[in-house]
Amino acid sequence: MATVSYSTSLKEFVEDGIAHGAGSLDYEVPGNTKMRIMKGTVPTDFTGLQSLDARSEDLLVEWDSGTSGDADVFDESNIVITPYNAASQSGTATWFWWTAEEGDVTDDDAMSLQMVGTVGTSNADLIIGSTSIVEGKFYRISGLKFIIPQDYTY
Repeated sequence: MATVSYSTSLKEFVEDGIAHGAGSLDYEVPGNTKMRIMKGTVPTDFTGLQSLDARSEDLLVEWDSGTSGDADVFDESNIVITPYNAASQSGTATWFWWTAEEGDVTDDDAMSLQMVGTVGTSNADLIIGSTSIVEGKFYRISGLKFIIPQDYTY
């Protein structure tokens, strides 16, 4: 097994960039990030996620800082908080998809950063109170903080 480590300053830089990208404070241009709660099979790579419209049939809830200023980030703590948004359909949340567009992107379908992870009530990348999402019910993100391990073993 090999272990990859990187400096504390790089770790903090990446965490700050992710958090600020998820909010309205800026990732180059305000309002170019989306956080989505999805249903269905969790992707194992980004092959099927080359477009912002990919897997649209699996979208349960979306926060889009570009259309409504949905996300906000506290500058010092890098904690993401959103207002309530209605679920677009009912289903069981299984994964999240975070995307960001770098710079002044004119192509609505372009993205430069993305992250996926599992969603669950325990033992998941994103822990939520219930994975049962109901169409029309309102949901929010409160206290989300991206934490990246400093060491990876593979």
